[in-house]
Amino acid sequence: PARRSSMIPKESKLSNNFAQWLKQNPNTPGSRLVMLLKKHLHPHPNAEAERLKACHDKNYPLCFAGHEEYDKSIENAPQDRKENLIHLERTTKMPFAPSLDSEGYSVWRMRRFSPINGKLRLIHSLGTDPSCLALLLAGAAVEDFGVVVELGTYLGLSSKCIGMGLNSTGRADSYFAFDIFGNDDFNYDKITKAMPWTLQVMPDFKKESSYQWLWRNATYDAYPTANAFEGYINSTTLTPRMWHKKTVALLSIDSAKSWNALKSQTAGIQRPYMLKKGSIFILMDFITIESHIKLFYSGCLSQYLQPVYSSYCRGEQWIFVATQSFSLGMIGACIEDFIEDQAEPTDAQYEEMFTVAQEHVNIMSSLDFDSSNKNSSLSPQLESERRCMINRLKEQIKVSPGVWKFLRVQ
Repeated sequence: PARRSSMIPKESKLSNNFAQWLKQNPNTPGSRLVMLLKKHLHPHPNAEAERLKACHDKNYPLCFAGHEEYDKSIENAPQDRKENLIHLERTTKMPFAPSLDSEGYSVWRMRRFSPINGKLRLIHSLGTDPSCLALLLAGAAVEDFGVVVELGTYLGLSSKCIGMGLNSTGRADSYFAFDIFGNDDFNYDKITKAMPWTLQVMPDFKKESSYQWLWRNATYDAYPTANAFEGYINSTTLTPRMWHKKTVALLSIDSAKSWNALKSQTAGIQRPYMLKKGSIFILMDFITIESHIKLFYSGCLSQYLQPVYSSYCRGEQWIFVATQSFSLGMIGACIEDFIEDQAEPTDAQYEEMFTVAQEHVNIMSSLDFDSSNKNSSLSPQLESERRCMINRLKEQIKVSPGVWKFLRVQ
């Protein structure tokens, strides 16, 4: 019998299908997110490539705030400070930011904890910088639809970015964060090496200590009513009861580094579905986890999810819109049907996955669904970003074929 192919529509059908979905579901977080991404990340064809390069070049005002706010800051800056990045970081405002004082909420403040012993200190992060603006827009897209749930927060920069967007909607008590927050040699060593001042501020801070106090300090001025749950994430600690059984509008995961971890950590929120149609799904290290990429491009996840944001090779984060309500319960069975009795996909299946990956990169480059504008006026910089991303995806899809057997139903 013929081998089962990927369930993803081919080439331009992807773009057409999602454009139609957006028209049919305009009042969902996912549709609102796409509109916000187009405005703030894609005001012109090469805008996002320029912003991501700014992140790499440590031009934090453009990296964090985007073109609109950055251009305002440049326009209003004294002539002798238009190229002074420290000045611009203090004067460039974050979109949707609260006004803490007469100067508003700047990029400088965004990248720092609330004052600790009178000082604003940098939040150590693990690669969140290029995606902070997209995370903020995702939070702002939630509006009156459900709650935000984040798994794996580290010190809170991602929480702060999402929370600031959510705060702009005026909705309190709608953010729920889960992390081990301590008793972790690896994170303790990272924290104390990157931020040695923590040992001065908190002399009793040990490897077995909780660092939730740092997360709260980072998060609360952006979203004052955030809820934190400390401990291991599993079917008993992560359940809808934690957020009073409200619909999850945005789920962000940075704690599950394998398919088994993703299943076990979210086991308590799979019934009747993990995410409702129109919700936002964020995988903070998607591009580095080959099992996630294989699952997605087999069609077993992508039949439910449309990627709308990637930090390309500048980061690891991808953001998806759920085009159908779904749970993870049938993914393993789907892989079983996809692979059948073989060790890995056929060459034809691999080629189909590569084609779809290319189409996704094309879509995320602009979120422009007008086929007449496709690939128009692309700069070498944007072409380079796209080429790097598609090569990375192809590598992760094809590498380590033995992984496929672990994705089947066990």
